[in-house]
Amino acid sequence: MSARVVDRVRSGVLGAQLVMIVAKLGEALKCGFTRHVESYGVRQAVRMVQAALGFGSEVAREWLAGVEFARYLAFMNINQPTGYS
Repeated sequence: MSARVVDRVRSGVLGAQLVMIVAKLGEALKCGFTRHVESYGVRQAVRMVQAALGFGSEVAREWLAGVEFARYLAFMNINQPTGYS
């Protein structure tokens, strides 16, 4: 048996299934730190930006422009000593 490679999928149903499979594979290949950034880091970044905006800091909107701030918050959370909060 041999596998064929195609450039275009004609079936819409098959195309949708292939997209779901590739998305699952992409999620499975992410490292633990990337998952932590996406779950914890982004959530904390949004909370901190909202608090800073409440204090009147308009510059805080720029903190969400990239992933760097969320990555920093996730890194600090992972390296936090046990029992420290």
